[in-house]
Order: sequence, then C-alpha cells, then structure tokens
Amino acid sequence: MQLKPLTFFDKLRSWFYPVLVQKSTLIRNEALALYYFQGQYQLSTADAIYSDGSRYRPALIAIKQHIDLLKHAEELLVLGTGLASIVHVLNKYHCYPAITLVDIDKEILDWAAAVLPKDYPKEKVSFVAADAMTIIQHCEAHSYDCLFVDLFIGQCLPDAATQTAFLMQCKKAIKPGGLFIMNYIATDFVAWKYYQKRVQDVYPNVIVIENDINKIMTAIV
Repeated sequence: MQLKPLTFFDKLRSWFYPVLVQKSTLIRNEALALYYFQGQYQLSTADAIYSDGSRYRPALIAIKQHIDLLKHAEELLVLGTGLASIVHVLNKYHCYPAITLVDIDKEILDWAAAVLPKDYPKEKVSFVAADAMTIIQHCEAHSYDCLFVDLFIGQCLPDAATQTAFLMQCKKAIKPGGLFIMNYIATDFVAWKYYQKRVQDVYPNVIVIENDINKIMTAIV
C-alpha cells in the first residue's frame, strides 16, 4: 500500500505540529487519522494516540524494562497493532525477533506495513487481520517468548479483554520464563484498581509502570 506522498514542506511543518496524511474509519466506526510528526508516523483517534513510531511510550517503557530478555526473544505476538510501534522500538534497540501483529482492521495493518522500519527484516514480520480474541483462543500453548496486549477502542479495553479468561489465555500462550505486557489507560481510578487486582490474580509477579494515565503492566510467566 502506498501512503500519500509527503512534500518537503509537509516534512518541514511536521517539526512544529503533526501533519495530517490520511483519514479513514475503523470497522468499529471509530474515527482514525494518520499523521506525520517530527520524522515519524502517528496513528490517533479523537481521544487517544495508538502509535508514535519509536517514541510510543508504552512499548518503549516495557522494552527498556526487559531489554535483556527481549534481546534473546525469538517469537512475539502483538494483539492490537497500531502502526507497529513495537517493531520500531525493538529496531531501535537492535532486537529482531519474529513478530506476529494482529488487528481486526486490515487498513491499520496496511498502514503499519507501509511504515515499517527499513532495516527490520521484513520476513520476520507477519500481519494477521483477525479478531484478537479469536486468535488468542486458538493459540497453541507456550508459543511465544513475549505477548504484548495493546487493544483499545478509544481509551477503553474491549469488554472481552477485561475478563480473567482472556488473561489466562494470554498466559497459556507464553513460554515459561516469557514476558507478558499490557497497556492500560486508567481514566477511571476505581475501574483501574479493580482490573489491576484481576491481572495480579493471574500474574502474581506483575509490575506496574505508570506513565500518566497509561499503566504498563509487565510480568514474567
């Protein structure tokens, strides 16, 4: 897929403010916009940034926290692709595992493929247009060294991703000694504390790293 070409003046303006590249609508009827900002692409809705290249804080924070493990990881599963920011961050730290990127919206996957880092091995990146819940339900046990959950509708997790069954399915898919990562946006303190307890019940050693309203949860399985 070819994105709209950026002019010299688009790139220049992008150092001062995000420049709109394309608009679309997710199949969930959620407004979606692709921007170019300071040398990288951003994906956002009206109230949330879904991707920000190698600057995407949830992926950046989690990877820096567990860089030694990820340098030796072979297989990663990402539920909720955005613009594949996790690939950009891994590339920044010279980590090159095989990555499966899952998103229900094919247009997001097309955009993500169009902006992949040029020096990340393309044969190591797979795109799957499917419901993340269906993928995780049918995942073979102990398949991945790392599983990153970054699923949102606006600022909210899909209902199915808030359930214990989903957390257990994620845990089952991770190899022993592997890494679970989840990004959560805490706009409601009571709901966040309730969900944090649910995650702790499944992942007793979970660590929560706070970045404003983003709560990045990581756990060794």
